[in-house]
Amino acid sequence: MTAPKQHSARRRAPPVRRLVRWAGCAMFALVTWSAPAPAETNKPILSKDLAGAITWDTSAVIDASALVMRGIDNSSQLWPVRFSDAALKTLREPHFRFEGFSLSAAGGRRLPAASVAPAMRGFDAVLKFTDILGRRTAVALRAEYDLSNGGLQVGRADVMSIVPERPTVRFLFVPAADLPSSSVTSHPKDTDFLRLAMSKAVAGPGRPVAPTGPTDFYVFAFFLNRLPPDANVEMRVSAKPDGIGGTLGNSVELSFHGWKTAVLRATFALDDTNPLYFKAIYRISGDISGTPVDSRMAGVHANRVMRTTTLDGKSLGRRIQ
Repeated sequence: MTAPKQHSARRRAPPVRRLVRWAGCAMFALVTWSAPAPAETNKPILSKDLAGAITWDTSAVIDASALVMRGIDNSSQLWPVRFSDAALKTLREPHFRFEGFSLSAAGGRRLPAASVAPAMRGFDAVLKFTDILGRRTAVALRAEYDLSNGGLQVGRADVMSIVPERPTVRFLFVPAADLPSSSVTSHPKDTDFLRLAMSKAVAGPGRPVAPTGPTDFYVFAFFLNRLPPDANVEMRVSAKPDGIGGTLGNSVELSFHGWKTAVLRATFALDDTNPLYFKAIYRISGDISGTPVDSRMAGVHANRVMRTTTLDGKSLGRRIQ
């Protein structure tokens, strides 16, 4: 094998730990609602009232918050919602905007009056963002606002990423001859690189037929969920599909604003009678205290192909399984 080269927020009761615990429970309700496939647009999808207690004003603040997180600050697009400078600073990440991501689902609950400042309203919500490439992330949002001057004034907002217990992984097998090593190490823009790898992958657009015999491949495991900065991912190769055991080989990690990829380079045949199993492994902090967890397997994929045939038995080619 040859290797390629290589949020501070103040918060009133309940405390952060309770918000994280609630957000984790809310994710179960959130993912039961299926949104249509997102388009690359900054038009919001109105937040869904999963808890049965979201009023129009709370829904408006949720949608406006999502727009701010996607880099929109035009007051006419955010109307009737206005944000304090402190709230805007919390909603905007220093080096990333959710540009091109759709708010594919949202749900929340109103906070009791005793939990917010006098004359203010508040809510906890979970927002799920998805883009056209399949990347996704969820955040817990808490905001406090009041109704004033014919609009909604958000005085404070807290945002926290929600890490899934088991991330979703997409495997790609790309012939090394079709993907210069410089593109693997430079990747000037994450979406450009992901599109390039998809376009060159076996069974990808424009590549319907898998090569036969031993071939030099880049194997990618794209983690579609956004992971925290201290998360690590890698790929292991094994003759057995079960467990996390396997050879690390020349696996390296690439990171794109939290969306991580494990990649290795190896020569193998897609029609080998003794399959290889590529395992996407990740490690993250176990909880808010930062307690580490053992390595876990997010997904596994074999280097097997199946022969596709027509109704009359004629072969249409070989596709990765």
